[in-house]
Amino acid sequence: MAFPKVVAFDTDWTLWQNLTTNGVWGRGPGAAAKLEDNMYRSDPFTIVDVSSDRALYYFNAINPADGKEWSIIDLVKYDEVVDESKTTQFRRIVGYSRSDPMDMIHFEDEAFNNCVRIEAGVTWDTYQEGISHWHRVKNLTIRSNPTAPPQRRLIGYSGLSTDWINRVNVLKEGMIDTKFGYRWGYCLYVTDDIRIARFFRDWEIRLGRVSYVNEVWVNDYATWANLNKVWVRENAGDLPMMNNTNWSLEASGQNQEARDRTIERKWGVKTPYVMFSRHYWFQGVPNPRQRFSEMMVYTQIQRALVDVITLSNARTDELAKTNPIPAPFHRQIKEWNITLPQETRAEEPNFFNQSA
Repeated sequence: MAFPKVVAFDTDWTLWQNLTTNGVWGRGPGAAAKLEDNMYRSDPFTIVDVSSDRALYYFNAINPADGKEWSIIDLVKYDEVVDESKTTQFRRIVGYSRSDPMDMIHFEDEAFNNCVRIEAGVTWDTYQEGISHWHRVKNLTIRSNPTAPPQRRLIGYSGLSTDWINRVNVLKEGMIDTKFGYRWGYCLYVTDDIRIARFFRDWEIRLGRVSYVNEVWVNDYATWANLNKVWVRENAGDLPMMNNTNWSLEASGQNQEARDRTIERKWGVKTPYVMFSRHYWFQGVPNPRQRFSEMMVYTQIQRALVDVITLSNARTDELAKTNPIPAPFHRQIKEWNITLPQETRAEEPNFFNQSA
């Protein structure tokens, strides 16, 4: 069975249930004379009540190579206990481990930083849950039919700045920009109507960005068609939208986690998934007084399956006139394995009655 090449653990509130404060551990009221006696495990994977990263030297684990207890600090390959951004740390780890980020998993208590959220220390159950999630993501990179050439397919359009085009195609980074609103979470927003993509291209241009309409392609259509998808109604009270421009990063991360949990609980759709919704009409949108469809491709799927092809303005205008909606999202419900809850269908029955 495949396994992540890099399994990373945060320390505070993840490996142990406390904050690290150098010079304090083992010196507080009631502290034991032996430093290691101030460390308690509520579970084989959880240490509680420590307050220094020196605790790593006292936390022992069985080395499967010889069956003996080793200090955990001697069992890990990359010791990155340092006070700096996770982005900087993981870019460094990617460099010297020569691992693709898709082969890494990170356990962390902060919602905005994690691959797997830890709320009361890592337990065996949360560890296994995290590895299962990693397997589902990793499967996105395994071709459904390795003996046949992959089938690429156009799935929609997106208006993107040149910076974001580079991030999608070259850097393979997620769509995260705290200056702009992402109502359904940080992700690549895709439309089935090139005229809508052109509208958002022009929006970006007005903000001073060099931007173009892009075709959005998947590199393995069979994998794309089979992965989890769900179409949610726009005004779902139990799926609150993200207000990232007014929220902290942590609040934005918690919003995404709450949405993931609700979607799995109500409709059995596990991460990673693609989400669809209808967007309300607002002034300037090309379709007068009509809502439009949007698709949210979250980072792990984007990295594994998606690239974009930039269109010239002339080509964009030509397609807007001759074939603006080549693959309407609501006509792909069956072929793309989109879960369509009854409450979503009831929100716009005439629209969804046209679906395939």
